[in-house]
Parts: sequence; structure tokens; C-alpha cells
Amino acid sequence: MTKQALRRTVGFCAAAWQASARRWVDGALRYVTATPGLAFRDFSFLEEMAMDELAPAPSWQGKADGMILAFGLREDEPADATMRWIERGGLPAVSLVWDWRHPRLPVVATDFAAVMTCAAEYFIRQGFDHFAFVGTVAVDPVGFEALKLLHRLMDGAARPEQPLLIGPEGVVERESTCAEYREGGDVRRAVEFIRRHACEGIKVADVVRHLRIARRTLDQHFADRLGHSPAEEIRRVRLDRARKLLAETGLSVGRVAELAGFRDLAQFNATFRQRTGLPPAEFRQRERK
Repeated sequence: MTKQALRRTVGFCAAAWQASARRWVDGALRYVTATPGLAFRDFSFLEEMAMDELAPAPSWQGKADGMILAFGLREDEPADATMRWIERGGLPAVSLVWDWRHPRLPVVATDFAAVMTCAAEYFIRQGFDHFAFVGTVAVDPVGFEALKLLHRLMDGAARPEQPLLIGPEGVVERESTCAEYREGGDVRRAVEFIRRHACEGIKVADVVRHLRIARRTLDQHFADRLGHSPAEEIRRVRLDRARKLLAETGLSVGRVAELAGFRDLAQFNATFRQRTGLPPAEFRQRERK
């Protein structure tokens, strides 16, 4: 029996079983379910657990083949001492905590800047002028991508030099954020129409006819509220759709261009490369590593 055929255990150790930890575990379990030969085990975190040279070895020593760690740096423990204690476990490990980092510990974490930008752009498109971001975020793909990275490390891959930051997949709308506003209502309706039909090959003229508004007025309202034109909003929605299809399906680039609403492959390739810095095929390869 080869090493790859052996059943291996990945462990998880979190400082607290809160909502964020549950989401991380959900993501990790999705990876385990889709990957034959892996088992998942939880290791309890104890607040009084010492992390220095005199402390007992980590509880997962000899009981797992790799670890996902979700605890931060204690105030009374230097980062180097904590790292040496983790390494005494003798296993490759990946951290989910962005609050402290060490060169020898890979990190996969939520890209909070991307989350806040996504939320801000959504509220702006809805016509809000004033809003705030409150709370913490743990996106489900963090657990999935962390275990995906850990699996590579368990197979002997080199440790990445930079943290892997995971952005949001999108916004889950609530009815309260889709209400009609006296100011910017036409922009909201235009954005909703574009979101539903951009990938059907619509043009700005179709948006104008749907709203029964002058093109110049719509352009001005978009510039005032969103800082870009209706045409740019159509391109943005199409590119978001194309990125998702490239990352999650095996469809040909030509078919992706068609489903995203681009009129031809040349236009799609040029637009995609201009906006992302990569040709579609290279983008797909990067997303699937």
C-alpha cells in the first residue's frame, strides 16, 4: 500500500467554538468529504495550556498528520516560544488567525479589506450615503483553503512565504437593504436590472429603455452615486460571472465568454486581461492551484 493510499488524520484546535470556528470547520469538512483518505479530528484547546520549552508537547503529537490551528498569541507568551511549542508537535500546521504571524507558520485568513470593500460597494449601489461595518467575519472558504494548503504541506510541498487571504463570495441581501429610496432609486433599479441581465448581452440602451430615463441623466446619476458609468457596471457583472465560471467549472474559455455575455472571444480576452492582469486560461490555472 502506498503512502498516498494510507488514511491520514487532519486535526483542528480552536481557542473557542464560536460562529467563526464552526464556519472554518464546515469549510474544512467540505474538503475532507471531497478527498478520499482523509479523516478529521478535533483537539481541545485549554486556556491554561502552556506553550514553552518546559510545557508538555502539544496534545496532537503522534495523533494526527497535520493541524489546523485557530488560536492567537497569548499575552504572556512570545511568538517565537509559541512557534517552537507548535513545532514540537512534529506536524505541518496552518493557522487561521491573522492577529499574529510567524515566518514558519502559514496563514490562511479572511481578507477583511476585501470584505469591507464588497459591503461598501453593495451599499453604495443600493443608494446609501452613510453606513458602517461592525463585527467579525469568518468566511467558509477559509477552512476549505486552509485544509487544501495543509494537505499539500503533508505531501511535502514547500511552505508559502505569504499569507493566503480569502475574500467574500458576495453579499446575501436582506429585504431591508433593497427598499426604495427617494434619492438614487433609479440607480438601484438600474443595478438590479444589470445584475439580472448583464450576462444576456444587454447594452446601456436596454437599461435606459427599462427605466424610461434619459441616457444622460442615468450616466450622471451613476457618476454621482457610484463613481462609474452604467457600461462599467455591466462589464463588472460580466467579469464577476466569468471569474466564477473559470474557477469553478471546466467550461472552455469560449463558452465562459458566451455565458458571461461577451459578444466575442477576442473582446472577452482583451477585457479580462485588462481588468485582471491575466489571460483567462492563466487565471483558471492560478485559481485551481
